[in-house]
Amino acid sequence: MNRKHSLQFLMFLIIATMLIVGSPGAAAQSQNVEGFWAGALDAGTFKLRLVMKFSRTPDGKLKGSLDSLDQGANDIPMSAVTFQNGALHVEMKSIGAT
Repeated sequence: MNRKHSLQFLMFLIIATMLIVGSPGAAAQSQNVEGFWAGALDAGTFKLRLVMKFSRTPDGKLKGSLDSLDQGANDIPMSAVTFQNGALHVEMKSIGAT
């Protein structure tokens, strides 16, 4: 698996893990993902603590970033964030992930 596909798979696992571990009950009730979502990505030989941060721009659009606490990577920007009908879509062009 090349680096791009590894990162895409990692992002898929991150988002899936965080949506399960985060606080899905509260999000489902309010249809809102704003705030901090924390979880751990268990990739077999290592475990990474991650935080996804979501807020709104002044015009009401969602924006977000990702922190990988164990790697010291903070505020990795999300280039696109949408949440419609209970489905979250995140793009992070800087690491080639959707």
